[in-house]
Formats: sequence, C-alpha cells, structure tokens
Amino acid sequence: MTELRQALELIADGEHPLVFHCASGKDRTGLLAALVLSLLGVDDDQIAADFALTEHATERLVAEWRDRHGGAPGWPAYGRAPAEIIRLVLADLRAAHGSVHGYATGRLGVDEQTIDALRARLLAGDTKPLPTQGGSTPAAERLRALVRGRVTEATGRR
Repeated sequence: MTELRQALELIADGEHPLVFHCASGKDRTGLLAALVLSLLGVDDDQIAADFALTEHATERLVAEWRDRHGGAPGWPAYGRAPAEIIRLVLADLRAAHGSVHGYATGRLGVDEQTIDALRARLLAGDTKPLPTQGGSTPAAERLRALVRGRVTEATGRR
C-alpha cells in the first residue's frame, strides 16, 4: 500500500520526467497504471484494453523464462494479462471502497492535493475532478482518445 501511494505521489510530483515499467506490466505495474488512468477519468474498457496489451509479449516472456530455466515448463498463466483481470480488480476496489478514488484516498492514504496534481500534470485543459467514474470532460475525452489510439496502434483493431 505504501509503495502504491508513494508511486502516485511521485507521478503527481511533476518535478522530473517519469517512466514506470516492468518486464510485462501486468502485476504491480499494471495496477499502478490502472489506478492512474482511473483517477484521470479513463473508462474501464480503455483501462482493460491498455492492460491487455501485455498479451502481445506473452510468447516472448514464456520463451525467455524457458531459456533461463532449462526449458522447464512455466505455469499456464505466466505472462498473461487478460482484460477481465483488471476489470475484476477495479470492480472489487469499487465494491470495497465505493470508487477507485475512494480506494486511493481511503486505503492508500493519497490526499486530494496529490490527485489534483496528478490531473494537472497528466491532463491538458480541463482538469477539474470528474463527477463519476467514466464521467466526461474534454480532458477525459482526450485521454480516452489517446489510450484508444495506442491500443489500435498496437493491435491493429479498434
């Protein structure tokens, strides 16, 4: 929990350029990306599509794992990131905390100033808080379009 809060604070800080990643981007990194996107107002469909981009690397990840472990078979879900997984995570956070925002503030201890700074840093134009998950503001629509474009570019599908 502390690490997630600190990561959100670091992203919101804005003092330096920032990239976060891991080998596949589906576990802690995938959760962090989903939290950031949700706090920015990106809808769950786009968050799930972004999360599922890891599926494009599964074959490579499995091959690398086998090379490092003498050809031993890995577990069946290794390297997988089905969209439904992050949908379930987001639904569970909402069920337990009322919203992803509620999870961030109530469970992680992220303050409103950090969320406002996150929006100011990562959104252009209208950065006022969104009324609901999936709410629509010009900034949220632009962010959704960017994520959709990235998914389309990577998959060739809309």
